[in-house]
Amino acid sequence: MQERVVVVARDGVAIVSPLGEHDVCTADALRESLALHRRDGFGVLIDLTRTEYIDFSIVAVMVTASRECQADGRRFGIVLPPEASPFVRRLMDVSGLRAVLTIYDDLDRAVAQLNAEESHQLTGD
Repeated sequence: MQERVVVVARDGVAIVSPLGEHDVCTADALRESLALHRRDGFGVLIDLTRTEYIDFSIVAVMVTASRECQADGRRFGIVLPPEASPFVRRLMDVSGLRAVLTIYDDLDRAVAQLNAEESHQLTGD
């Protein structure tokens, strides 16, 4: 059985990758995974590169995770590269999430940016 959500820690950032299709039936598992890694002190990136489908329950999970990270002083972002599912890209556009969430088009740049933000917060620069 393939895992539905893969999490990898990299440079102080938890990269949470929902694989395949995600909807109301998998929203709780994604929510729990995000909460666990946020509590562990990691910045959080949701990598939608290999996500084929999401519905608005997953959109709600992402918005909630962003707000919770912000409240905890944790860094948060979404990775949505050009090669991501056209359906997922379209949903992100029509939902208005691009105006609400920080969205990166490249995983490496996203990790570097979250780390730069962490350094800025620690030094006060």
